[in-house]
Amino acid sequence: MHKKNLVLFIKSIVVGMFMLVPGISGGTLAIILNIYEGLLSSLSHLFKNFKSNFLYLLIALLGGVLG
Repeated sequence: MHKKNLVLFIKSIVVGMFMLVPGISGGTLAIILNIYEGLLSSLSHLFKNFKSNFLYLLIALLGGVLG
């Protein structure tokens, strides 16, 4: 796993943990941690570079679920 993917995974875990805390928005936390734009970009261009975008979304999803 590349360092960039590991950082994304850890940030996604943090977002997932704070989704359970009342009053804290996961979207706001994603913006603060600088992963929101990457998520939107990967979703909007999913089929242009499927493997790379799907991997990005999968890592973010797994981190969020684990958190």
